[in-house]
Amino acid sequence: MPLPADFYYFAIPAIILAGLSKGGFAASLSMLGDPILSLSIPPLQAAAILLPILIVMDMVGIIAYRGKADWSILKKMVPAASFGIALGWLLADQLNKQVIRFCVGLTTYFCAGLCHQKAVNKTQQSVIPNAP
Repeated sequence: MPLPADFYYFAIPAIILAGLSKGGFAASLSMLGDPILSLSIPPLQAAAILLPILIVMDMVGIIAYRGKADWSILKKMVPAASFGIALGWLLADQLNKQVIRFCVGLTTYFCAGLCHQKAVNKTQQSVIPNAP
């Protein structure tokens, strides 16, 4: 299947955002990689393009932080992540592109809202109240 003409206009920013966020800069922007790429190609194809890049970045992170894992966090994350991966694997072939695109957009919107709320709370905590 040939790629659309505008593919690289969306792919380059998506990959740069994913790379920057994995490096620790602009961490909340990583969630925009797949939705940006999904503007040009189907969402499953976008995820398939980004996945090898993300896996290599994760392998580098594992090597860099070897022995420094916080197992209490991993114990909480692994069951939910495993469930989500299994559900995605089971449903990926069953759902049409529009439903997947909607789910990706909804997830991105939800995560952006959480990041915004976290930033607002952080700003509110840094404000020093006036003394009477």
